[in-house]
Amino acid sequence: MLVALSLPIWQITYVSLNAAELFGKPVDAMIGASMEVILPPKIIHDLRNTFQAAMISGQAERLSGVRIGTEDAEHDIFIHASGNYAVAECLPVAGADTIRSDAAVLVKTIIERLRRTGTFTAFMTSAARQLRAVTGFDRVLIQEFLEDGSGTVVVEASRPGMPSCLGLHSPATDIPARSRALLLRQRLRMIPDSEGAPVPIEPASTAEQLPLDLSLSMLRPASPIHLRHLREMGVRASLTASIIQGDELWGLISCHHETPRRIAASTATAIELLAQMFSTMIEGKRNKDELVDRVKARETHDRLIAGMAPQETIFQDLAAFAPTLREMIRCDGVGVWSEGRFEFDGLAPPADAMPELTRFLDHKPADRCFATNELSSELPDASRYAGAVSGLLALPFSRVPKDYVLLFRRGSVRTVARSDHSDEAAPCQEEPGGPSSRIPSVPRQEAVRSRSPAWRPFELEIAETLRISLLDVVLRRLDLINREHKIVQQSRAFLIAR
Repeated sequence: MLVALSLPIWQITYVSLNAAELFGKPVDAMIGASMEVILPPKIIHDLRNTFQAAMISGQAERLSGVRIGTEDAEHDIFIHASGNYAVAECLPVAGADTIRSDAAVLVKTIIERLRRTGTFTAFMTSAARQLRAVTGFDRVLIQEFLEDGSGTVVVEASRPGMPSCLGLHSPATDIPARSRALLLRQRLRMIPDSEGAPVPIEPASTAEQLPLDLSLSMLRPASPIHLRHLREMGVRASLTASIIQGDELWGLISCHHETPRRIAASTATAIELLAQMFSTMIEGKRNKDELVDRVKARETHDRLIAGMAPQETIFQDLAAFAPTLREMIRCDGVGVWSEGRFEFDGLAPPADAMPELTRFLDHKPADRCFATNELSSELPDASRYAGAVSGLLALPFSRVPKDYVLLFRRGSVRTVARSDHSDEAAPCQEEPGGPSSRIPSVPRQEAVRSRSPAWRPFELEIAETLRISLLDVVLRRLDLINREHKIVQQSRAFLIAR
């Protein structure tokens, strides 16, 4: 049930039609009346205080175990500000799944478990499993948004027998800017039953009366397109929580259930708190992993350069140094283009593609590395071998003619979600229902290989360090050649003089 109260007089302005059943009063009798008509003074006092907290937080706040209605049944009330209204949403306690443990203790325990995880991958996997254990949903997905706005399901915890969504990729258009902005404001979203019928709100919008803004409403009905996508997946109930880094939407936590399911307000609060704590921990865990990788890459670089004598360099014996290069910067193949010849070890573009690729690189600055994880988007000719090589990191180590050390990455296989109702995708974009809104049933998944994993910032930094080191090796080699040439000339002059 929903009721919206005009501020500052707290007059009932909008109500959902089922309020008549709850309070035993006609809707017309409630609209325009004071809040005292439906709620006792003590609850009104508590609700006003809770609303003050909601005004400060900018989110919906909860008042638990309130006895209201003709049957004096317990309800949880969520209240938030919407323009000039205080919007209160009431959910009966009866019939909701709840956690028996104290929510604060539970969250504290889970956070401690997450802190003890080692790698970032282990951290993400543990988070999905812990969330599934807390919520009791059949499946929990964590989706990360990439730099181009597209999303990928990076971790999954599900009940045995459920179809997997791990690795599914969704294009950026599935959750446009307007929906992302809303997901930053409304961080928790529940759909107890994808087949449930929405309840109208009175009065309906007219020329004089604008519709009530339900942007932050927990009970706002999802779009029919979104609900149909859930049903196509066999999902009857879902819950979505936003993962926020700074002021940006990093990703989403999506919970799915095959039968109708409504969680208690205490459980919803615990999940929202977990999502917030999880958001703050992500960056720390990633930075820790990156620091370890950075130190390892630096040590590998030093070992590589120390073992590279001017007489025997990477240019002369690529196979000997390729494993060390791969250890320093993760890649699937290493190549050297020098003096018009191409040597490679591992994955590489076809030989006939190298002249075009090097001509493309010749137009790039000679004093810095060039990196891309989608070569075909910048070099049309690369589209013919994009299925093999999509990522390129080029290190120029001479000016004229340009020579390069080239690191290649395989294009990653992305399982893209394709809708059976693609012609109706536009209306769905208005509904920020989370990743589940655009993950269709398994038969409609399509594999696409076009991009490699992105080159990480520290990899680009170590590549630039390696480029400078290789320039030094080249100079030392030239110096050695020049000295040897002088010795030969001196020996020749001595022989002629004799």
